[in-house]
Amino acid sequence: MKETAAYISELDRRQLDDEDENGLDGTSSDDKQIRVATVDNFQGEEADIIIASLVRSNDKGNIGFLKEEQRVNVLMSRARVGMFMVGNAETLCRSSKGKQLWDPILKKLDDAGQLKDGFPTFCQNHPADDITELCQPCDFREFRPNGGCSRPCTYRMSCGHQCPMTCHIVDPKHAVAETMCVQPCPRFPEECTFGHQCLKLCKDECGPCLTIVNPTRLTCGHILERPRCHDVRNDEAIKLATKACKVQVEHTFADCNHTFETTCSNSQFEQKCPGKCEMKMDCGHPCSRR
Repeated sequence: MKETAAYISELDRRQLDDEDENGLDGTSSDDKQIRVATVDNFQGEEADIIIASLVRSNDKGNIGFLKEEQRVNVLMSRARVGMFMVGNAETLCRSSKGKQLWDPILKKLDDAGQLKDGFPTFCQNHPADDITELCQPCDFREFRPNGGCSRPCTYRMSCGHQCPMTCHIVDPKHAVAETMCVQPCPRFPEECTFGHQCLKLCKDECGPCLTIVNPTRLTCGHILERPRCHDVRNDEAIKLATKACKVQVEHTFADCNHTFETTCSNSQFEQKCPGKCEMKMDCGHPCSRR
């Protein structure tokens, strides 16, 4: 049996990476590692705190290696300070082979008030709150999202908005939270000289000014009805907007002498005739290329 790989959330990963880079707590990366291993691979070793998953949970009492006294003994004797076992007591008691082993263990835990319906948790930011037992996987997200509780985080970020996350232990510097802010952006696009506020969300880069301004006359003489500020912010921008003018005009193309309705920009700059060539080829057929 091999050790099991552990996966952590993006918030946890960023926090650990940030601490490794900046040495926030003066500990080495080895001090912050959490080992995940099978019982067999942990034999002969100890740890201060152990959380053991008993894995088996079914209506038939199939408990696999949990019916083996030697392996259970290894499991129960690895913790120096404390151990949490997460499992299904009913499944253990249904086992025809494991019942004799687990009944006295569960009774002793129950007599000591240590047999719980769920995993006992508390919020590290609000330790005075009552302990909450988590019985289902979905309870972690509902009652202990981001390692805290369901209260909203009241921290004011550098953008001036309140942190969008619920109470959290991860991301203490709010570096990730800053990238999640969905409030209206309070900034002003750098290129805008008219004082328009950014129309994007706070988490997004401002980029060009997207505010709709008054109709603007292009150098071709046509009116751009609802231009964005960025597109008509100065004479150079108006020249670029003229090259994209979509107003339909009638134009005679000098190269082929065809007259067609086309866009203003094509008539002035691209000069691409939309009609077929129709010039008579050596074979006697008209050219069908444009």
